[in-house]
Amino acid sequence: MVKIQDLISKLLVKNPKKRIGSMKGSVEIKRHEFFKGVNWALIRSVRPPEVPSDLYKVKSSRVHIPKLSKQERDAPYQIPRHFDYF
Repeated sequence: MVKIQDLISKLLVKNPKKRIGSMKGSVEIKRHEFFKGVNWALIRSVRPPEVPSDLYKVKSSRVHIPKLSKQERDAPYQIPRHFDYF
């Protein structure tokens, strides 16, 4: 449990220059103690513990995505202010 807490705390560092992965990219994260024993070269050949059924694929393809008006599309993005003092 301590390893995952350490990894998460390093991922959540506010200063991007001090955050894990900011200097050496994903290599730095992959070398963290939490991932010890993971063979990254073979990771794509490992079967996941749960594979979604065909029913799951059909349902997810029917998600309704609302269309935006031209005014909504062209409006500048407003950054949420929820975490200003985080």
